[in-house]
Amino acid sequence: MIIRRKIATDTAQIDTAIQSRSWRRIAATVSSAVFILVGFGVAPVAYAGPDCKVQGDVTVRGGEARWTKCIGDGWTSVDGWVKDTRKDGKCAQVYARFANGAGLKSNLACPSGEVEGFSWKEPGIGASVYLRTVPTP
Repeated sequence: MIIRRKIATDTAQIDTAIQSRSWRRIAATVSSAVFILVGFGVAPVAYAGPDCKVQGDVTVRGGEARWTKCIGDGWTSVDGWVKDTRKDGKCAQVYARFANGAGLKSNLACPSGEVEGFSWKEPGIGASVYLRTVPTP
């Protein structure tokens, strides 16, 4: 309702400015009306979105990984990759325990040099994420 009143007021000012042929007044009034419309349209979007944290390179003997954990709207997501870095008969794997009790594991990355991606999303706020090596199946 406030926006409608402001637009009506701005429209009346534009009409007055046109009648008086004051182009500076027209430009200033149109600019303020556009700013108000754009400002109200963009403001809600600025507060949306999850809180994301990138976990730097995580390493263990024989494995390396990197992931991003995002929390927002009652969900937690974890996206990243895991790499086997050693010819030792073991595979690298990332696993996570989510706040809702779900336990998820990435595919095994092996032999040495193999990279596996993973992407998980679970309801709840939070997850503990780890890198480990496991014997080759």
